[in-house]
Amino acid sequence: MTPIEFIYFDLGNVLLGFNHDRGCRQLSELTGVSAERIQEILFTNGMQQRYEKGQVTTEEFHRYFCDETQTDASLADVCQAASNIFTPMDTTIQLAHALKQVGHRLGLLSNTCDCHWQFCLKDSRFGFLHQLFETTVLSYAVGHMKPEPDIYRIAANLADCDPSSILFIDDKHENTAAAKQFGFDVIHFQGIPALIPELIKRKLIQG
Repeated sequence: MTPIEFIYFDLGNVLLGFNHDRGCRQLSELTGVSAERIQEILFTNGMQQRYEKGQVTTEEFHRYFCDETQTDASLADVCQAASNIFTPMDTTIQLAHALKQVGHRLGLLSNTCDCHWQFCLKDSRFGFLHQLFETTVLSYAVGHMKPEPDIYRIAANLADCDPSSILFIDDKHENTAAAKQFGFDVIHFQGIPALIPELIKRKLIQG
């Protein structure tokens, strides 16, 4: 097994829990449009994916949302309602801190959009985002989404490591499968009890 030189964490459902249904409910309360219609506007029609891929700006997303809901909700209110959906996953965050403290290089590799990321950076509960990661590979910023091969290529280049020496931890099997095909070592995240033995096996933490 190649020694690990760099560890990438996924963000959603690995370090931060999230609930898109909550976002739809909050946008419904803001606009008076049903949560089901909000779901259709954002997800069924593919806008959220285009936003996460950087194909539309936050301002374009806002204009689209207001046009579709026939409302004049402010940009700040829409972003707040859409983004206040995250909760810290404390045990994984603590583990990331422990990895950092013993000298491991850490990064984030996440499918996300601009307003979600800006919300998380400003939320005092998520200070670890400023403390732990030397590299952030965010889909909206790089124009590619997991499981597309190009996002793993970008991540390897930014880490300045051979892919075989990069570990990627993600909760979605399709993302870890694609990263493994690119050459990364991977762990499909299924909770801390399963993660810790995998890290011990790779000699990243002590048993």
